[in-house]
Amino acid sequence: MRLKRLPCCPPAPCRDIQLREQNLGHWTGRDIATIATKAPDAYRDWRAGRFAPDGAETWDTFRTRVASALEDAASRARQAALAVCHGDVIRAALEATLDLAPSRIIPVGAASLTVIVYSDGLPQPEAFNVCDQDLELDAPDWVWAGGPAEGSGIRRVRRRVMT
Repeated sequence: MRLKRLPCCPPAPCRDIQLREQNLGHWTGRDIATIATKAPDAYRDWRAGRFAPDGAETWDTFRTRVASALEDAASRARQAALAVCHGDVIRAALEATLDLAPSRIIPVGAASLTVIVYSDGLPQPEAFNVCDQDLELDAPDWVWAGGPAEGSGIRRVRRRVMT
């Protein structure tokens, strides 16, 4: 079988350093659960875009960087652009394009798919956090927030692990 290049794809992938993960200063390399346990208020405020640890990039600077990368990609793309990135980049993209505050976004799952389509120049969310595994709602990001609200229809599940 021979693969055919889609007409919307560029001749070769390119790296855009503007889409790198947020610089977290002295939190870099530390375990999320440990940070959330030792500094719950700071962690909650960071997730909401209101706090930056020492030496870290602020949420506003990060969101602006991601928005610039999206604008650059849109200007280069003929029909579509694909970005493979960290969950925080997706959260920043959702705020930059859809004005969805980071405090309103559930954790972005590993290897998940998020699609934002522009129709008549306006962004529309087509898919968010789509993956082939159960959502891990016991992740530290949900635990500190108390998880899904009562009556939300979202049920707690643990990711199944194949052995």
